Amino acid sequence: FDLGVWPLHKQTARKLWEIMAAQSRGFVVLVIALPAADYSTTGRGHYLGYGVAVCPAEADEVGAFGTGFPEACRVHWITKDIKVPYSAASRLVNGMNNNYRIELTRDGFEVDIENGTKLLQILSPRFEARDSRR
Repeated sequence: FDLGVWPLHKQTARKLWEIMAAQSRGFVVLVIALPAADYSTTGRGHYLGYGVAVCPAEADEVGAFGTGFPEACRVHWITKDIKVPYSAASRLVNGMNNNYRIELTRDGFEVDIENGTKLLQILSPRFEARDSRR
């Protein structure tokens, strides 16, 4: 795995830290998608990777992203080398966000486990879900 840092907006970071603190078992997966307004044209409209959120980043790591992102998360990247169009997930809805389509979900929204698993299977066909409740 590749260890890295991903910048977060303050509200997204707060949600992520709360979720991570509440986890007794299991993990939090970050799915990286670039919005159309992103500075890079190479990834517009595509999911670009995913990884496991590890912990808050150190202050010096956060500072590297400038003032627009006051917090960051250390991530064990599973992959950053995919380019899957949002439309591949067009049939998935987010039960934790008024059943909006996942492809329209904004930064920081949680996704229910069933549809989050389906999204990971779209992004990585070899992904195999394991029930952490056992």
